[in-house]
Amino acid sequence: MTQLRLTTNPGMEDVLEQEFRNKASQAGCKIATIQRKPFHLDGQIFVESSDPTLEEVAFQARSAFHIMRHLYPFYKSPEVDFLDQIYQEIQALDIPEMESAKAFRVTTKRSGQHLFNSMEVQRIAGATLVERYGKAVDLNHPDVNVRVDIFDNLCLVSLQLTKTSLSRRHQKVWLPRITIKTTMAYGLLHLCELEGEGHLLDPFCGSGTILIEAGTVFPHLELYGSDRRKEAVEGAKANLEANHLSHRGHLKQLDARDLDQGYSANYFRAIVTNPPYGMHLGPDIDFFRLYLKLLEGAANVLEPGGRMVLLVGKGHRLFKKLIYKLGTFAIHHERIVETGDVYPHLLICDLKQEAKERQT
Repeated sequence: MTQLRLTTNPGMEDVLEQEFRNKASQAGCKIATIQRKPFHLDGQIFVESSDPTLEEVAFQARSAFHIMRHLYPFYKSPEVDFLDQIYQEIQALDIPEMESAKAFRVTTKRSGQHLFNSMEVQRIAGATLVERYGKAVDLNHPDVNVRVDIFDNLCLVSLQLTKTSLSRRHQKVWLPRITIKTTMAYGLLHLCELEGEGHLLDPFCGSGTILIEAGTVFPHLELYGSDRRKEAVEGAKANLEANHLSHRGHLKQLDARDLDQGYSANYFRAIVTNPPYGMHLGPDIDFFRLYLKLLEGAANVLEPGGRMVLLVGKGHRLFKKLIYKLGTFAIHHERIVETGDVYPHLLICDLKQEAKERQT
């Protein structure tokens, strides 16, 4: 029986679980167990199966960062120093993959209050494995990557199967300092429940991550993006071309506060976007006007029954207040997610029928 742990953005565990179930079903892979937040850990799912295609299915997950083959969990004993216990537990653990490996490395993620850091865990675990198996350490090109992760009093030992994060899948010619991860882009699109043909808009397109992800997952969507910065529009165009999506991409320089001036009414099935949170834009940004004009413009350019899915940072209370005041959208769903050590609110907003009736 193979046991895997997959990591994702905290708050998006259900998206990863559903994606995994769908891909496993399509591949004919029978899952024995699937669990969100194993060991009460945010941003992870646990999957168990005897099907030989399990790992192949896992590598197809677009909402996952890393895949670990779960080996052994243990909790800190009150009678033993934690680092000493790590040495003892790993010394007694059989890892068949280490027998055939020429070189290995240890990777540690640590969370909680401890009298040691991640480097000390890696040093102890690495020395123990060298002592046990006599293999060389290679930090850059290991045959085996042993994960020894510490979460408060819990230690999880596993083998990391991913060489690099699964989120690094797009070809990027232009990459700004701040951009949404592909895992989160997939999650937003998944929650938008898009199928079939139509027009999708990202009015804060940045480097085009959401558009590229949408173009890859939904082959019949037309991809529209805009940004107030010329540099972003040109960069997004280059990125779409690098991912062979330029024939479906339609990009223009446009302020998101002017959507109804740049696009026709009732044109888009959905808007999926990641507006700026403000932390990197300075204190003078007028979020009231930004959100007000965005909501007014979105109500105009979305078709009847259209949906808007977006992340909203510290201004989420203001954004929701404007939604209630304008009365054009209904909040279908809301949750808090983590992305890049920031905790925005993810909102799914459905255009009300009466909003279109008022326009006519």
